[in-house]
Amino acid sequence: MTRKFGVLALALTLGLFVAACGGSGGSGSAGGDRLSKDAYLTKVKAVGEKMSTTMEALGEAPSDPAAGGKQFEDLSTALKGAADDLAALNPPEEVEDAHKKFTEGVSMLADDIGKAGEGMMSGDMGEAMGFVSTLASSDAMKKIQEAADELEKAGYNLG
Repeated sequence: MTRKFGVLALALTLGLFVAACGGSGGSGSAGGDRLSKDAYLTKVKAVGEKMSTTMEALGEAPSDPAAGGKQFEDLSTALKGAADDLAALNPPEEVEDAHKKFTEGVSMLADDIGKAGEGMMSGDMGEAMGFVSTLASSDAMKKIQEAADELEKAGYNLG
């Protein structure tokens, strides 16, 4: 059961991240010149590809709760890195608000995954199961989806 849980949670997280990147970007508080639409899309896509590589490196979810918790911790760290990478971008002005919302959502998701991982490592499977059962309706995913919708409406699509 734990093995299925870990695989499902990791697959959901990657799928939701990639889907959100399919119509999104990050958080524009960086200085310097604004990125063009094409440069912005290229950089956001690179962040998504980096996350895919990280997910592949995690491999199969172990049957041991502590090891599964460690994978969640690693994923949380990678998502925080992705949020930092996105925050460093200076998006086109027309998508700045959506970019910021997306970056905040990714950061919130990283925190949620980190808490679930801590719960698993301490033997509290309720924390991890709660994470999976509420992932789609979480504040983080709502924020990511809203940003993805806004970016897609503005014509920014990586898919």
